[in-house]
Amino acid sequence: MQRIRISNGHVITPAGIIPNGTVLVEGTTIAAIGDKNLSAADAREIDANGKYIAPGFIDIHVHGGGGYDFMDGDASGFLKIAETHARFGTTGMMPTTFGEQLSAKQLEILVNFLASQK
Repeated sequence: MQRIRISNGHVITPAGIIPNGTVLVEGTTIAAIGDKNLSAADAREIDANGKYIAPGFIDIHVHGGGGYDFMDGDASGFLKIAETHARFGTTGMMPTTFGEQLSAKQLEILVNFLASQK
């Protein structure tokens, strides 16, 4: 299992901000958060250089991104939207349409795409 240690950053938590904190990630799970320099043998080291360390953002209202729109009904466009949002810290999103009703084909493409991403 891959281990990542992110240190020297301001860690955003539900309880507040931990200045000069450390986050230890094991696989896909945040294993520890601390206000001290947590040791982690064989972990990949990332120095946050005093920047903020935050969990991924889940956007519950997304029309598109990167020049693509969910209304286009194109799976390759959906991937480009996800790639664009991921560059800015979004780890999950809910596709949103723009007040139009989806055609049966558009809905089928969207449902199949979302099911394949689990």
